[in-house]
Amino acid sequence: MNIFQKLYVNFLISLKPIVKAIGKIYPKSSDKERVFYYYDYLIKILKPGYVILTISDDHLSNLINPSRWKHSVVYVGTETYHTSVGEVEIPTVVEATGEGVISRSITRMLASKDRIAVLRPTKELLKNQKQIDSFVKFVKKQVLKPYDYGFDSFSKNKHSSFYCHELTYAGITAVNPEANFYLKDFAGIKTVTGDDLFKMIEKKKFELVWIC
Repeated sequence: MNIFQKLYVNFLISLKPIVKAIGKIYPKSSDKERVFYYYDYLIKILKPGYVILTISDDHLSNLINPSRWKHSVVYVGTETYHTSVGEVEIPTVVEATGEGVISRSITRMLASKDRIAVLRPTKELLKNQKQIDSFVKFVKKQVLKPYDYGFDSFSKNKHSSFYCHELTYAGITAVNPEANFYLKDFAGIKTVTGDDLFKMIEKKKFELVWIC
């Protein structure tokens, strides 16, 4: 990493409190019911390892995120939640937010979304069920790690923190080093965006399962 890149990364890190604050602001200007209308269908088609790209029209962080597809999460299947009525199996996603890598129900995740695209990694990325299972295991293992404000995907500490799309990239390349991702150069730093993941449909690396 050259001097300019170090200065840029330090600048991003210095903005951490501001970015975290912006990420929590949701002006109530859009209608989320359209996505929820298809909830039952969505749960039927989702399988562990699917990647969900999302858009929240009213999220203030859109002002500093140039991609159309702003965020991504990984569906990890059902998890056991302990409730007042006993143990309940709930469809769950893992995602990297300004608060760090978290696990939460897909219902809570969808509550802030206006549009979603469901992507299935093809054999170009994950060759078999064993690799899919390893990808899901990797993603779940990262829960509670911090958000990657330095966008560091390549140093020896690359798995110590994650931004949302990096979680997908890191998980897939960890189990299949031969997986070929398109990485965008931003101020000399290689990053992956939601738009990059969506464009990988054209390269047959992801299959578009559903879009709403």
